[in-house]
Amino acid sequence: MKGCAAGTLLLGCRPSLAARTPRNYSVVLLGDTHYDTFPSSTYHAHYDNDRKAEWLWRVQRAEFMRNGDMWSDRCPRLLKASADCMPSDARFVLQLGDLVQGDCDHQPTHKRMLDDVMQLMKRAYAGRLPFVAVEGNHDIRGDGALEAYHEWSNVTMGRELGQEVTSTTYSFRQGDDAWVVVDFNCPNPNLVNRLVDSTQGARHLFLVTHGPLVFSDSGSFRWSLFGAPKYNEVRRALIAKLMRRRAIILAGHTHVIDFKRLRSSEGELTQFITSAVWTNEEMAFSKPAATTPKEYGESTGPQLTSERARDDFHTCIGEVKPNLVEYSLTRAAGHATLSVTDASVKATFYPGDSRKPGQVFELVS
Repeated sequence: MKGCAAGTLLLGCRPSLAARTPRNYSVVLLGDTHYDTFPSSTYHAHYDNDRKAEWLWRVQRAEFMRNGDMWSDRCPRLLKASADCMPSDARFVLQLGDLVQGDCDHQPTHKRMLDDVMQLMKRAYAGRLPFVAVEGNHDIRGDGALEAYHEWSNVTMGRELGQEVTSTTYSFRQGDDAWVVVDFNCPNPNLVNRLVDSTQGARHLFLVTHGPLVFSDSGSFRWSLFGAPKYNEVRRALIAKLMRRRAIILAGHTHVIDFKRLRSSEGELTQFITSAVWTNEEMAFSKPAATTPKEYGESTGPQLTSERARDDFHTCIGEVKPNLVEYSLTRAAGHATLSVTDASVKATFYPGDSRKPGQVFELVS
């Protein structure tokens, strides 16, 4: 993608969080938020209808209404609950991409949208914690949005982390743990592998990406990190490398709560997806739609009408399923926390604006 940054931030670059972090700590976790507001003219006054196909115009206008409705009541309630549930040992807030809706078609407005949501997020957590975000597809959607987001992200993430950030793919240390943040919109295999390789010796390795690395049971299964067919070998090699490290992948994008544990002769990894896209009150629940590995692929497969799409889907599912030993899929929205210790990493999901856990996932045990 034109304009994608190719800079490198290695773990040796002023890891300010590492110096003050105890071995046990927590992270506040937010999935997609799609920040927007009513009236839609606040951020979409320059939205160019004439340059868009009619179907796309209808879809994106519907998203503006969905997001405005969410952010008029439900999402502020969700943020308040997240702040109320923030553990006393929390060290930062991690947002998993699609922080904003985008679609401003005006660079200054896109920057304002990002600044506005950043101020909102800092207020929600009383300015007590660094706020770290990974690039999502909506964060760079619209005329001039990619350049606006990259400029904003490099400055803002650098300030929040207390280190130089020159790319939307970078890494940082949190105590003894390594966090690699990957721009899935413009993935650079050499950079990602170089960052992962530089984390040797870390206690836990976290790979943060908006689009999941391990295929999801969704119609847009290829729309993921290194999901395109041209990246098949890159993806498989990276998964094998991460399994040897018992890595944890944190992702968003699919607007569901999704947990996978893969295990093979290479080792083991887990992938956890969460979402804050609270479209209606019914999304504030945590009853899984699937709970066993044999159910992986059964949601999307029957819905695909194209034989070519079905064949490709089953190929992708078949790449994962032989190594899938735990699986859970829940169509819900809410907030989450991570608890990190020497022996374990645990994700706790709170549906909607609940202060009571709905599901707990052992990412490392």
